[in-house]
Amino acid sequence: MPHNGYQNSLQQTWKVGDNQNRNIQTLVGKDQLNDLVKKRNRASRERLKYQSDETRKECHHHQQKFKQKVKKLKNNHWRKFLAKKGPDHVYQAHRFTKDRQRGQINSLKDHGGNLTSDISEKSLLLFRGISIVETTSNLQDIPEQQPPRTPLEFPWITKDVVTRTINSLPHKKAPRPDGIQNEQLKLSHPLLVLLLTNLFNTCIKQES
Repeated sequence: MPHNGYQNSLQQTWKVGDNQNRNIQTLVGKDQLNDLVKKRNRASRERLKYQSDETRKECHHHQQKFKQKVKKLKNNHWRKFLAKKGPDHVYQAHRFTKDRQRGQINSLKDHGGNLTSDISEKSLLLFRGISIVETTSNLQDIPEQQPPRTPLEFPWITKDVVTRTINSLPHKKAPRPDGIQNEQLKLSHPLLVLLLTNLFNTCIKQES
C-alpha cells in the first residue's frame, strides 16, 4: 500500500508538470517541444531517484536546453506577430521578449546626506527607516506584567495540518541544510504524514 501511494503521488506531480508545459506549448508549438520535455522529465526523475552529481548535471543540462528553446520559439512567435500586426503592437511584443529583470532599489542617502549603492548599507537604512520607531513616550507608569504561572498548552498537530504544510511547500525551492528537497517531500508525503504527525505531537508532549 505505501508503495502504491508513492507511485500515485509521483503520477500526480508529473501531471502538474504536464499542465505547466501545456501552457508553454500552446504559445510556441507543441511538436517542437515534445522531445525536449520528455528528456527533461526523464532526467528530473533520474535526479530524484539516484541523487548523484551526474544525474544533477544531466537534469540541469536538459533544463537549460528546454529554456533556451522556449526563449527562441517565443522570440520567433512575436517576430511573426509584429510582421502581421505592424509597429502599433511593438510594446505588446516587447513585454514578452525582453529579459526578466529583478527588482532593484535605487541608491539611498545615508545620515550624512551621501548617496550609497552598497546593498548592505541600503538594507540597514531601509530597516532603520521602516522598523525602528523613535518615540519620546514615557512608559514608566505602565505596570509590569507578571508572566503566567501555568505552562502554555499547545493543540495537538493533526494529519490534515501536516498534509497541508507539505503541499504548500514551494515545488522547486533549493534544499535546506538537511539536504531534503521539497519535491521529494511532496512525492513521499503519503508515507511521511503519519510519521511526522507522531513526531511533532511527541515533541509537544515533552515540552509541556
